[in-house]
Amino acid sequence: MKKINWKSIVGWGVLVVFIGCVLYFNQPQEKKDGELVVATNLPLTGPVAVIGEPYAKGIEMGVKDELKAQDLPENSVRLLMGDNQGKAMTAATLFRQQELNDYDVYIAGATDPVYAIMNEVKADKPLFTLALDEDITVKRPNNIRILINSALSRNKVYEFIKAKNPKKVAIIAGCTSCQKFANTVVIPYLKKHNIDYYVESFEFGYKEFRTTALKIKQYNPDIILAKAYPAELLRTITTLKEYGLINNDNTWTSIDFIDFFDMGEDMKKMNNVIFDATEYNLSSNAAFEKEYQERYNKKPNFWAAYGYDTGRLIVKAWVKSGQVTPESIIAQTPYDGVTGHLVMDPKTRDLISTQILGTLDESGHVVEWKPEGQ
Repeated sequence: MKKINWKSIVGWGVLVVFIGCVLYFNQPQEKKDGELVVATNLPLTGPVAVIGEPYAKGIEMGVKDELKAQDLPENSVRLLMGDNQGKAMTAATLFRQQELNDYDVYIAGATDPVYAIMNEVKADKPLFTLALDEDITVKRPNNIRILINSALSRNKVYEFIKAKNPKKVAIIAGCTSCQKFANTVVIPYLKKHNIDYYVESFEFGYKEFRTTALKIKQYNPDIILAKAYPAELLRTITTLKEYGLINNDNTWTSIDFIDFFDMGEDMKKMNNVIFDATEYNLSSNAAFEKEYQERYNKKPNFWAAYGYDTGRLIVKAWVKSGQVTPESIIAQTPYDGVTGHLVMDPKTRDLISTQILGTLDESGHVVEWKPEGQ
């Protein structure tokens, strides 16, 4: 008789309750005096739920914890939790439903959903973005991001290329924003330094990872740069490893690599991959992790941690100034959150945070990567 996996059943039960709350709290309700309404338009299901679902839970937990710290009733803030499934069209439809409520703060992600609703969000309301596009915060003056800074990711990939001093580079770009990163960040740098390159691109639903690996093997690069959403990135990395193409720290990838921890992968097998990481990935946040685990029956990842800090800062700004704007949020920083020491750039309304190049030790834990001789 097969053993019942009660942990899995409980986990699914928590998710069902969470989605049920999402549907309920998006019903139009009359705004109460002194109430702050925060609307979220995030991927809670679908291929990028590994990003959006923990981030949304982090927002919820951060808001509640800061309300408690400020000695305010929990119903002082109303959360409109919306699931866009990672799709732009769904995000646009959801926005139309949510704007029937008089929201004060809007939070959206990932990239395509943000662009779908960006120009629809009221100009006097802040739009917090869960998207990693480097220049997305400067598109409109109400855009703000408390998340890893993609401009710093640009510097880290340059640092990796410079350290490896390659003659040939293979680039794998597995989404629209990934292709943009390749075309506007990586390729111009390679051209400037007279480095030969080869590009393989694909979108959601791609299945021919072995074909991609064979093409990379035929090209025989010195290093590989791979950027994609988590599920496709996992298939890419594991297939490249199967073909013996990842060795001697020759492969760099994006922050999405860290999501493999939450996908149940054996991280001890993920050696020789260098990836973007954050302060959160190197530090211990036992109290936060314990509280999150108790509330949601799941260990938090860095997306949850950034959502948590965002939720707390939203409430802090509201209590301090009576409103939430990019300016009132920035005024609450520098701030020591669970993700590290947070400093905002007032010009770009983006986070200036310490990012590192990470790798995995023999136990599968994140450590900072340093080139040989450093």
